[in-house]
Amino acid sequence: VMFRGRRITRLERIAADLEIEKVFPALLFTRKPGPTPFRWALEKLGSRPEETCMVGDQIFSDILGGNRFGFYTILVTSLGQDHWSTRLTGRRTRERRLIARYGLKPRE
Repeated sequence: VMFRGRRITRLERIAADLEIEKVFPALLFTRKPGPTPFRWALEKLGSRPEETCMVGDQIFSDILGGNRFGFYTILVTSLGQDHWSTRLTGRRTRERRLIARYGLKPRE
């Protein structure tokens, strides 16, 4: 039996709310926002960018990468502590500034 963590459960709940039929969780260290993980997801899902949604908790990897590919994107709040590299680079600080400046509201 596969472990069903909070991340997968939340992804499936959001997909159900939006009537999305297929979900594909990203793996850690997939080199987002580069093109490779997004191409791989499109291939696995058998979909086109304009019919694909990226749900993510990081603006500079998940949301930026999804937008570059023409996906619909949904910013969600983070479920847990950040990886050390996220803290080291100060990405969350820059994200908080963007969220405040543009009045973004990450989904729970």
